[in-house]
Amino acid sequence: IAASFLIIASLLATYLWMTREPAALSDDSAWVVMENPYGQRSTIYLSDGTEVVLNVGSQLKYPEQFAKNNRRVMLQGEAFFRVAEDTTRPFKVVVNNIITQALGTSFNIKAFPGEPMQVSLVTGKVQVHHAQQHDKVFLLPGECAIYDTLKTALTRGTFDETMILAWKDGIIYFRDADQQTIFKELEKWYGVKINTVNTSHKVWKYTGQLKDMSLDQFLETLQFSMEFKYHIKDKQVTIE
Repeated sequence: IAASFLIIASLLATYLWMTREPAALSDDSAWVVMENPYGQRSTIYLSDGTEVVLNVGSQLKYPEQFAKNNRRVMLQGEAFFRVAEDTTRPFKVVVNNIITQALGTSFNIKAFPGEPMQVSLVTGKVQVHHAQQHDKVFLLPGECAIYDTLKTALTRGTFDETMILAWKDGIIYFRDADQQTIFKELEKWYGVKINTVNTSHKVWKYTGQLKDMSLDQFLETLQFSMEFKYHIKDKQVTIE
């Protein structure tokens, strides 16, 4: 009897292993990593129909096929999501310990290292929460959730859609931007390294936009108002 029981149990285990659903494993295996270097943006279409516009210097990790009970991706950097509606499978974007959850909506997440993370909702509703804390924020269109790693707290606010979403249309808006902010964005946008020499004490408060311009064209325009000279060689830019 014992031998018969062991044979039956073994056959049952073998049957269950062979007939297991591959989708159940897809959330933990067969991951795809899309990584954009500085100077490159891309658009990704996920298996459920969700569209993701991935910014420069950003990485998206996602399964080839989503599991039957959830849709989960991991982000570093910045991306705009147009989530395909599926009321049976929540869509989750994981950034370290911060999880943004939606069913079918559009939102932007900016989470570059060393900067506060911001989730900006355009349409629908999303929930943003910390995986290890009790912080939880529900957003409506026009609202944003900001997580400051220094304060370790989620706060709700509003955002300027023109400023936040312009990047996906190939535009950078500057509003009273200082030298460090401008050069940091230019390094990411064009994939260059900017070095400054003989730095002046002039306070930069530049307002304007960058659209359909080469780096040389933008610096040519900027140098007169900000009073500097520049030199470009390969991927190195010297500001004097």
